[in-house]
Amino acid sequence: MKKLVEQRKREKIEDQKARQRVKDQIEADKAARRLKYGGDGQQPSTAQPAAPAPSTSVPAQQAPKPQKDYSETRLQVMYYRALKILVPR
Repeated sequence: MKKLVEQRKREKIEDQKARQRVKDQIEADKAARRLKYGGDGQQPSTAQPAAPAPSTSVPAQQAPKPQKDYSETRLQVMYYRALKILVPR
C-alpha cells in the first residue's frame, strides 16, 4: 500500500515538472517570436523563461525588406444567382 502511495506521489511530481518544462518552453518560444517579429519588446514581469531560446532558431538582425507599392488591385465578384444557374440540382 505504501509503495502505491509513493509511486503516485512520484508520478504526480514528475507530471508537475513536465508541465512546468512545457510552460517554460512556451514562454521561451514566445520571447523568441517577439524578438524575431519585433513585438512590443516588453516581457511581463511574472513570466521569466527559465531556459534561453536557442540562438540557431533566431536569425541575426537582417536589413528590413523594402515595402512594396501596390498601385492596382483586382476584385472578384460572384453573384448568387449566377452560381445557381451554373450548378444544377
